[in-house]
Amino acid sequence: KLNLNGEHNDPSIARSKLSWDIYSATKTKASIAAHAAVYINDTFMGVYISVEHIDDEFLKKNFNNPDGNLWKCLYPADLTYKGDNPDNYKYSEGFPAYELSTNEETEDYTQLARFIKILNQYNGSVFQDSLEKIFDIASFLKYEAVNVLIGGWDDYWSLMNNYYLYHNPSEDKFTFIPYDYDNTFGIDW
Repeated sequence: KLNLNGEHNDPSIARSKLSWDIYSATKTKASIAAHAAVYINDTFMGVYISVEHIDDEFLKKNFNNPDGNLWKCLYPADLTYKGDNPDNYKYSEGFPAYELSTNEETEDYTQLARFIKILNQYNGSVFQDSLEKIFDIASFLKYEAVNVLIGGWDDYWSLMNNYYLYHNPSEDKFTFIPYDYDNTFGIDW
């Protein structure tokens, strides 16, 4: 598999690579990346960032059970409660905000609907007890700390996109996985 990013919004071609390196140093479940000089038929095409796909191979490398559901969260993946019906989470404003990247044939959004319900409908000690049981909070706090450090803004907290959610069936827990880091270290549109 090849995943080359041109980093068109980052003329230094360094921001996402630095971000992935910091995530790696903190042992956050995130992609690894490297710079790549790309040639096609001996013609230099430029320098790119080669970024690890977040897919079934990524899950095998990072989780004790890679058979769960992985959702690529795109705009507007705002984790808003839309009722108990799992089908309500397949589209948001006409777009697939939570795009199922594994187990597509079953297209089961049940666990995602449950997770979003707990985030939005529970409160007090019930919320805390429930969230700790279904969400890898330590990993999420590490992600948030790095995200603040690198000045990431093109993700959940600002634009409600560019992250993955993985439901590990062995632990019945969700893990937040960061994605797309060219808009960091002070870069803006």
